[in-house]
Amino acid sequence: MRAAPVSLFEKIPDLTQIIGNGQNICLIFNLECIDNSRCLRSGQNLNGIQRHIHWIADLPNITPAILSNGQLSELEAVFDNHNIIMAPNSGYEIYTANLSWVLPDLNLIRQELTDIFSSVQESMGFALQPEHLSFSQSELWLKVSAGAEAVRNEVIAQFKARNPTRLRLSVHNDQVMISPRTKWDRGKAVLKILDMARRPDYQLPVPIYFGVEEDDESAFQAVNKIGFSVIIHNRIPRTTEARYFLRDAAELSKFLFWIHSR
Repeated sequence: MRAAPVSLFEKIPDLTQIIGNGQNICLIFNLECIDNSRCLRSGQNLNGIQRHIHWIADLPNITPAILSNGQLSELEAVFDNHNIIMAPNSGYEIYTANLSWVLPDLNLIRQELTDIFSSVQESMGFALQPEHLSFSQSELWLKVSAGAEAVRNEVIAQFKARNPTRLRLSVHNDQVMISPRTKWDRGKAVLKILDMARRPDYQLPVPIYFGVEEDDESAFQAVNKIGFSVIIHNRIPRTTEARYFLRDAAELSKFLFWIHSR
């Protein structure tokens, strides 16, 4: 049986020793963990957590990274410190001060998804209800909700007709999803971020991943082998791979204050 997460603050002695040994720590944040992330769109001032991230980005041996479902331009509008690694579009793209990486054929994958989406729209016309067909160019999927049988059949028909080379079709119960053939998740994105992070001592950085969503579970699992997986929630909402927790944004801010002032 999987053990329940314990407070990250219990690991302060271990983290103090890691920092004291000069090891690089990579703090990776799912943007959803950062309170008031709406300011990315509204142009408000940085909130407390965002300010902490900017401050610690200038510390030696500390590398922050932001993973987001959104676009790079949204992240750059707020996180303008060049020491912060940007991983927009759920980590299908990763940018550092000196390096960049994009999932191979990313634009072609988006084009194939867009073509299928447009074909279904054109074929069904007014019979297509928005809630029945969802499309994300950033997270790279096309989904049909359960119960929308006509839409499901049309999506399958358009997929077969176009026979895209970079996409795969999955059917589970009443749900249909089209996604890239290249299997990618936040766990793989985290490992790629670590590979691209600066290494003053030529050693792999020790990661601390902060997540809250079900899609973060693959990242928790990947990080558990080499670092610290942290779920942000005052009541653990599900069985989770995370081994540590912080209760809310206030505790996250307190932890980042400790990192900055250590």
